Amino acid sequence: MVAASILILCVGLMVAGVILMRQDKPVGKPMAAIGAVISIVIVLLIQFGVFEKQVKVESIFQAQTDNASQRFGRYLAQQFPNARVVIIKPYPYLHKEEVRQGMISGLTRELDGKMTIVKTVDPQLPDWVQLEFEKRLDQTRATEAEIPNLNDWFTADHFDPILAEHATDCDIVISLAGLPEDSRRMTYWQRADRPKLALGFSMARLPARRIASGDIVAAVTYRLKTPADAELPQTDDEVVAAFNRRYHLVTPDNVAEKRAKQPRLFVRPRQQS
Repeated sequence: MVAASILILCVGLMVAGVILMRQDKPVGKPMAAIGAVISIVIVLLIQFGVFEKQVKVESIFQAQTDNASQRFGRYLAQQFPNARVVIIKPYPYLHKEEVRQGMISGLTRELDGKMTIVKTVDPQLPDWVQLEFEKRLDQTRATEAEIPNLNDWFTADHFDPILAEHATDCDIVISLAGLPEDSRRMTYWQRADRPKLALGFSMARLPARRIASGDIVAAVTYRLKTPADAELPQTDDEVVAAFNRRYHLVTPDNVAEKRAKQPRLFVRPRQQS
């Protein structure tokens, strides 16, 4: 679909160039030449299946994300049967929408009938961050977009009010948005009635001390520099193996071992509360 759209645009560019050439416009010849060259390249890439491979890889990644979220949900359901949970969805724009929906659907499908979902929360990006993402999607303004670093906006000051509003009447808050790297600053930890947290697909470093204490009962985070699998796993064993290749499931039971082997996944000790 993407390849076909690009090819149509290039052919249109070539045709427009030819028309301008006939009108003795100087820009016509280079336009026609560029459109022709890119069209030939696209046709060759299609012929060799390059675009099909890319679509296949994306499809596998989306399915693996769904499977990973389901496995995360299975762990929580086994450890905390019948618990009441609030789910905070992933932020928009940070993932492809298909992947984002896979994170949500895999989890909710696994929790159905095993835990009570009190509500789901759609967190909103700060207005200034939202604006930059919208610029990037607008072809006329894409070059103006300056996508901020995650830690510039996903902070305790931003996330604390979300938890204050929605982390109520439940035993566990499952945050598919993760947790800010400066979470030590959150007033949430001072609440005597605070629910436990579970973090899915965290892109920020994890607070090992909070996991060890049980304040965070589980966290799924990405393994560094792990390529997508070439084929979609079929059996349960293959799904588990694929999960273990791409993700870490960090729990109070294994956090010390994970931290010793993968210290870069965790907030530095002096930055933790």
